[in-house]
Amino acid sequence: MRTTNQPASAVLNSWRKFVEKGKLDRKIIRSEIADSWLRCREAGVDPFVGCSTHKLSPAELARLLEEHQILIDVARPFMKTLYKFVESSSFVVLLCDERGYIMETVGDPEILRSSPELNFQQGALWAEEEIGNNGVGTTLFLQRPFQVSGGEHYCRKHHPWTCSGTPIRNEQGGLIGILEMSGPVEATHQHTLGMVVAAAEAIKQQISVQMKNRELTLLNEHLNNLFLTVSDGVVVVDNQGVIVQINPVAEKIFRAKAKNLVGALLFSCIDKPEPIQDLLKSGRSFNDLEMNVAFRSASSPCLASAKPIRDETG
Repeated sequence: MRTTNQPASAVLNSWRKFVEKGKLDRKIIRSEIADSWLRCREAGVDPFVGCSTHKLSPAELARLLEEHQILIDVARPFMKTLYKFVESSSFVVLLCDERGYIMETVGDPEILRSSPELNFQQGALWAEEEIGNNGVGTTLFLQRPFQVSGGEHYCRKHHPWTCSGTPIRNEQGGLIGILEMSGPVEATHQHTLGMVVAAAEAIKQQISVQMKNRELTLLNEHLNNLFLTVSDGVVVVDNQGVIVQINPVAEKIFRAKAKNLVGALLFSCIDKPEPIQDLLKSGRSFNDLEMNVAFRSASSPCLASAKPIRDETG
């Protein structure tokens, strides 16, 4: 995450020597930047262009946005928050996919409209081989947070900018996107990259929470379907013995509808409340206990089994 400590003039002079004569001064230029310049030259990037000309078709873009909808929806508010810290300073926050295609932008409207030479449009490719080293493409190559500032950019049109990018990963460590913030060199703070990294980590955590909630919802739906279709009567009570859920088979056994049973005290509906009371107190299960159940009607004999439901604390 280290940025250059060399004077801007020294970096710019080194850039000129490299693009004009092919000479690379590694005493002045950071190793990551020097290596990225070599990659850009090998890829045939024109240092005097630096604008993305490769753009997804409308159909390809629509598919990209659909496939990454969760990431985009989660990232958007974090991008807006990140931009608020630098608002009115000509900054732009980018969200790209794992290949470097722009999916979402938040930033100075005037900059977004008036910078065709940089192409902040959705679907534009910001990989190194397309526009030279930058906060998206170089971060993709290095697979870690990185900042490219001023004359460190291989393409001259990016020299007024500092680009700070970081990977966004899923819980398994897989790359799912790049978060990047670009702004004028003179307005970039020393903690800009750290802010971007913190935002990316928050995005990762929020996605994790959403995925877990989704899994719990699906599991709950599955369990609820089993609850409603199982051939045995099932009654769920809280820790006070109050009925909170009952399935259709149990309705027939109690000869009452769930809407009337929910909220009632189970102890008042059975002739042997002691085992239930003991279970709620000690957590001891029981199986195949004969008892009679009734709710405002004649009783029904049944074999009852019960076990406690525990949360993560026991």
